[in-house]
Amino acid sequence: MLAHIQKACKGYEVEIDAPRVPVEPSKISPANGRGFETIKESVEKLYPGTLVTPYLTIGATDCKHMGDLSNHIYRFMPVLLNPAEQRSIHNFNEYMSTANYARMIAHYSYLMKNFDAKN
Repeated sequence: MLAHIQKACKGYEVEIDAPRVPVEPSKISPANGRGFETIKESVEKLYPGTLVTPYLTIGATDCKHMGDLSNHIYRFMPVLLNPAEQRSIHNFNEYMSTANYARMIAHYSYLMKNFDAKN
């Protein structure tokens, strides 16, 4: 990413300051494989009427540590965050309601059982 920015800025009076080693973007995970399909099926089952679609995650996630393990890494959190919870993400007093925590546990349990059942 840094090399791309430097190339794009060549010829302009631009100073690029990277105080820490930049993290390269993670690979794009396919939206047509078993992993994505299992997530989609579980969301449709547990949350009828919910649209499931790939999207771009802005910001680094822990997947930067998993990129060498798989090309199928999906960042997904099955919660319904209210505005206060959204503002608390990576902020002072970050929290999630107990209802969201229970929803997440139930969804991941369902997801793992469903994925394993297809083997």
